[in-house]
Amino acid sequence: MTLFVLLTALVLDRMLGHLQSWRRFDGYMRLVARLERRFSAWPWNGPLGVMLVVAPLVFLAGIAHYFLLWLFWPLAFLWDGALLLYTLGPINLEDGIQCVMDRYLRGDVQGLRREAQAFLGYSPAGSPGEILGQVRDGLFVEADRRLFGAIVNFALFGVMGALLYRLAERTAIAAGHGRVDDMDFAGAAWRLFGVMDWLPARLAVLGYALAGNFHGAWRAMRDFFEDPWSVDIGRHARCLRLAGVRALEGAEDASIASTLALIDRALVVFLGSVGLVTVGYWAG
Repeated sequence: MTLFVLLTALVLDRMLGHLQSWRRFDGYMRLVARLERRFSAWPWNGPLGVMLVVAPLVFLAGIAHYFLLWLFWPLAFLWDGALLLYTLGPINLEDGIQCVMDRYLRGDVQGLRREAQAFLGYSPAGSPGEILGQVRDGLFVEADRRLFGAIVNFALFGVMGALLYRLAERTAIAAGHGRVDDMDFAGAAWRLFGVMDWLPARLAVLGYALAGNFHGAWRAMRDFFEDPWSVDIGRHARCLRLAGVRALEGAEDASIASTLALIDRALVVFLGSVGLVTVGYWAG
């Protein structure tokens, strides 16, 4: 059922762009910011506080899944598909990049900077061409956070894994800047996000290698091996960006379209792997 849920959610994510308007976490992020201020003293200002924010929602999602599975399994299928669809994005890559390209083609520099900042999460500098290059490179990171993170955790841990990944990411952003070695709420939030992104980031790099220039991307993969247990989300981003750029080496062009095509091929590689595991399980 996992493969069918993944395929259904990904197809709906591409076809039903208007659904993204309800795929928001604004209320949750405001709640996180409010609770972070209240969790200012030990032991709440740390991992325990983060788990108190995240765990109840994940637990309820799991309870609902198993209850629906017991009641009538197609209902569990619908629940899992809807929740996975909700955890993707929040804005899919194509729609997000289209907003950037529209501003670029119009020559609207200020609008381009604004859309690029919304897409990347930071304010890019330079000329319009340089900004577009930063957006292209950032696509490899955003693909991990908007796609691979949720679907890899769903494939491994079901709907609870996908929801935990997205809540960890939203909690870290809402908590503000923090380092994974900090012991406060923000540090714990970024550490949880790094843990949940540990495998998806590495599988995304491997996918870029298999779908593009393997030799070039593999050099970036070796950077992961230098500190294999690192959960530093910044390091993940650097390796993802480097792997994606090097995977495009030797291509006829390194445009936005080529980047999206490489990401799609990497996604197909992952889904094909899940399909092989599923067939092997059925055959066994």
